[in-house]
Amino acid sequence: MLDCFSSGSTLSVPGRENSCQQVVRFTGEAAMREVAKADGQWSWAVVGPNPKLLPFCGAGLGGLEEMGVCLTDNPHCFGLMRLTFGVGAEARAKFAFVFTKHTDNEDGQAAIVHRMAEAIDAFAPCQARALLCSLRECEATMERVIHQIQDTSSEAERELVTIEQFNAAKEQYKRAHPDLAQESLLWPQIVERLQVPRPEVLEPEPEVVGKMSSGSRLRKKVKLFAKGDLVEIFSLAKDRWIDGEVTEDGIEVKKGWMKVIFCDGKRWKFEWIAPGDMEARLRPSHRPRPPPPRTGRLSLEIANFWFVRMWDKNYMELSEGFLRWWDSPEVAKSGKPASGSMYLLGLQHQLSGREFTIRSGNGNDAHKFMCTNEELAQSWTHALWEHAGYCQHVSEFKAGRSRSESRHGRKGAPGRHGGA
Repeated sequence: MLDCFSSGSTLSVPGRENSCQQVVRFTGEAAMREVAKADGQWSWAVVGPNPKLLPFCGAGLGGLEEMGVCLTDNPHCFGLMRLTFGVGAEARAKFAFVFTKHTDNEDGQAAIVHRMAEAIDAFAPCQARALLCSLRECEATMERVIHQIQDTSSEAERELVTIEQFNAAKEQYKRAHPDLAQESLLWPQIVERLQVPRPEVLEPEPEVVGKMSSGSRLRKKVKLFAKGDLVEIFSLAKDRWIDGEVTEDGIEVKKGWMKVIFCDGKRWKFEWIAPGDMEARLRPSHRPRPPPPRTGRLSLEIANFWFVRMWDKNYMELSEGFLRWWDSPEVAKSGKPASGSMYLLGLQHQLSGREFTIRSGNGNDAHKFMCTNEELAQSWTHALWEHAGYCQHVSEFKAGRSRSESRHGRKGAPGRHGGA
């Protein structure tokens, strides 16, 4: 059960206490509040079966069919859906509580449905309840939902609560918000969009291109990037900008040259950039700066056929919001995929002595780890929450950049694609 976990919705993002951007986008509570707004960015949200913690599973604007995909992927979850009828001053927002079958035990099913309905009603009183049995029944389920809303509406509203008025409101919203009309946040899509960080023990390869840097003299005095700066590097091999980081400055090659590490989509590479090439090849990146990485050995609880508690010692890396583990540092250094990986957005966490259990925001795949002592467990816990906060910063940054690019188009390399 999820009851033992502390919810990601209680996470305080460092340095953001007084910011209007403090709203945690990927928590169940924040998602429900957004759906409950008459003009909220999302029209549906799905949370896990815990009426207190409301662990986030997904949210979007695609209606019941999209919501149904999230519910079938998370069959023990519950959702709130906003339906708007009519346009302009006559528009009315109504709400529906949607769920899937959880158990063949009717009493048990009724009990959890009742508790979750009460929790979700606290955000928006629902005029309809709908059991979604399969994706094939989305259309029929939507008709049932609208009929239920009609039955609970006043005489004056019943003419407005129709399929036709619902479709009219949906089309009007798409026209008014073209950059948001297709936005949805299902957990697999969130993780797939991210660049998995380089293992700390893995050495990048040198980038080999047809035309190497000339090391030409600077035409004017400019401030060079320093070690640790986050940048974007224009890849000559890929002909596009790529996220990178300056890791050394002017020691191995020549004074003023900057070593930049980046991923070309398949492998981690590095290039030495001369000061004279900096303006054409490098530009500052405004992406959030990650907390320091952490490595070490922890024991992971594993299951076996006899249900005996067993522990497997692994090499762990916590980097850029990802917790990953391998059998040994040597395996990680070889470039082999991690044995396990978790992205810490919407972190749920339980600490007990020298053991801690964590679950990510999709509500699935809980893992228990054991440290050699309680102090080490507390230290790892602090680092995990730091990286969970970083994940939230990244989600807000990517959401803002996506909207900006949809309005203004992507910027290319200076002198090549008209970029700045």
